[in-house]
Amino acid sequence: MGLDPTFQHQLIASALMGTGAFSGDGSRSSLPDAARISAIESGILATMLNWCRLEWIEASIRGPQDGNWSLANGSPKNWSKLLAFWYGFEGQHSLHEEMTRITERFNLPEHPTRMLTTPLASGQVTFLTESWPEDDAEQVWVALDVAVLLSSLMWWQLRPPAPSGSVNGERVPELPSKPVAPTTPPTKSTPPPPNALGAPPPQRRRCPPTP
Repeated sequence: MGLDPTFQHQLIASALMGTGAFSGDGSRSSLPDAARISAIESGILATMLNWCRLEWIEASIRGPQDGNWSLANGSPKNWSKLLAFWYGFEGQHSLHEEMTRITERFNLPEHPTRMLTTPLASGQVTFLTESWPEDDAEQVWVALDVAVLLSSLMWWQLRPPAPSGSVNGERVPELPSKPVAPTTPPTKSTPPPPNALGAPPPQRRRCPPTP
């Protein structure tokens, strides 16, 4: 996708140090602390979500493609690690804790952790047959997408009011102009459509002008 593998590290490190995108506009050493703290918190949550997605992808490869259904280093192991990244240590400082805060703030009918753990538990039964839990895996991926959208909503609700682009005279980052669309689970590759391999499209013939 053209992104450096360390893009998230660069974002968080820049926010911590007040450098790069957080170096300010020349009138001060860095952007306001509120902007930097927001970037650090959202960046860490995004990193944990991406680790959850990585474990999902690894689980979909090791068993179904490589035939590794071992509890030690196969698909079931990645399936369990996904929950570990989500729940954290005793549920603290984690995606679970953030989703709890969001659930209480917006009075959601279902906790995102339940949306995730229900198919995770069901999928473990399927793993005993050395099979990939297709339906459960789809639901897990959807739960991760829901977490992304809820995190974005929370950030939008808590953003500092800045109709003129500043808070107490200090510049704050502008909100993105377009929301991030939810992703779809990776699927098996399909044959490319015509002209998808770089072949130029057929040229239309232009009719000669009418005399």
